[in-house]
Amino acid sequence: MASLNINIKLYTALLSATLMVGCGGDPKPENWQQKYKKVQNKYTSMSEEQQIEALKRDWQYIHFMKNPSTKVQLAALQINPEAIADIDNPSHEAQMMAVEKLINGESYSMTLARELDKFDEEAQRAAVSKSPQIIKYIPYPSEKVQLAAIKKNPWVARSIGNLTPKAKAEAIRLQPKLKEILH
Repeated sequence: MASLNINIKLYTALLSATLMVGCGGDPKPENWQQKYKKVQNKYTSMSEEQQIEALKRDWQYIHFMKNPSTKVQLAALQINPEAIADIDNPSHEAQMMAVEKLINGESYSMTLARELDKFDEEAQRAAVSKSPQIIKYIPYPSEKVQLAAIKKNPWVARSIGNLTPKAKAEAIRLQPKLKEILH
């Protein structure tokens, strides 16, 4: 009787282990990185037209598209300009479209503000020309970008960490009160 109890316990333990671990021939389940890579490969390998069709179903698929063409980037931005945050290396045209669509008067999208430091100089100048206070989100704006913002609103010179002498002089020329504030 004792050996029967031991055999039943052993059988139960083996059955439990098999159910928890699975049968020996089953492959190991994919982790999230493997699943992500698989989805990324699917959307990256699509033709340009298929990618655009996928974006029409859900613009967030742009996140899975590695190095999408400018045409695909622009299609995503047409649907939702906030997609700029999901495009790793946005083309100049995509950057300019994002600036155009995400700045309205003096207000701007925080998504654009967070991405602006990755934009090229021309797109940054366009952004600060429309909304000069957005310059505070560019850690080290070039002198041309600084001057574009200052020409629109000299007071933004206070929020530029690497203010150049030329930009400082221009801010003071446009707004003499800044001479006391800018050191």
